[in-house]
Amino acid sequence: MSASAPVNATTSGCEAADYAGFAAGSIALVKRGTCSFGEKAAAAVTAGASAVIIMNEGQPGREETLTGTLGAPVTGGAAVPVIGVSAAVGEALAAAASPTGRVVTDTHNTPSSSYNLLFDTPGGDPARTVVVGAHLDSVPAGPGINDNGSGTAFVLALAEQLKALNITPRNKVRFAFWGAEEAGLVGSTAYVADLSQAQRDQLALDLNFDMLASPNYARLVLDGDADIARAFQAFFAARGQATRPAALDGRSDYEPFRAVGVPVGGVAAGAEQVKQAFEVPLFGGTAGLAYDPNYHQAGDGRANLNLAGFKELADAAATVALGYATAETLPARTPVPRSAGRAAASTEWLGGHLQR
Repeated sequence: MSASAPVNATTSGCEAADYAGFAAGSIALVKRGTCSFGEKAAAAVTAGASAVIIMNEGQPGREETLTGTLGAPVTGGAAVPVIGVSAAVGEALAAAASPTGRVVTDTHNTPSSSYNLLFDTPGGDPARTVVVGAHLDSVPAGPGINDNGSGTAFVLALAEQLKALNITPRNKVRFAFWGAEEAGLVGSTAYVADLSQAQRDQLALDLNFDMLASPNYARLVLDGDADIARAFQAFFAARGQATRPAALDGRSDYEPFRAVGVPVGGVAAGAEQVKQAFEVPLFGGTAGLAYDPNYHQAGDGRANLNLAGFKELADAAATVALGYATAETLPARTPVPRSAGRAAASTEWLGGHLQR
């Protein structure tokens, strides 16, 4: 696959057929794309691989050394190391006439725990609950001030303002601060999985806010429920501000809700994707640079915030959230996606930012 191909265009290593003729005991080299890293590793282990190397795809924003998670232990793979490499290293290995080598890792398994924080408005119809959420955690490599301190700061500020303005919503609002999103949407997935069907039926919609202050930001509207997306687009259009749709790729805490048919939506400022030249007249910033050049890195500190962009997105988020909190008509529930059973059952498929 060329570096100009669309992101996630390859199915490399996803299917058993990819290992036809593979010699047991060899090292498998596969490319990032389509399925999760865990699925790629599992297929390689089944084929008899002694180690697995997953290379990045090579498009702008997907060239660096790949650091990810498998989401869960791979059955039969306890003795099979899985590592990530850059696109350049992977391409060099693939181009070698007869590459040989060993993969040696020093790994540690440390059990850990996390938790969600949820609280509801005192008033509002509990049968029409609007969930407004953001994830609390960050990756080990960075302090997470944009990802996702910006989202959690907004949700907390919204809750404080509802109380300060003495607003009694028509529909109950549930403020959610999710734990362990970066480990594979663990907190939000566990929350949805633990609900009875009757409790799920009370959820009117989920608004998710993940990264609102990216330094090279864009105004991205999640391409989820059409009614919710239109509400955000109308807000920005009334202010003469352009937007772009952001595809739902399962990388944030809306996914467990979507998997069981709850309408979802939100806005974001962008992560590792590279800003294109045509976006500069729409949002400002620099073409050829990631929306957040410090995404999942040590540089995601207090200096990594675009406060002007944050205000634009937070104003939209607050307006739309308040609109649904007081609305008489709410979005219709969506049909459960075909992948819902698979998604609800396993955080391996759902993935965090770097599980596929």
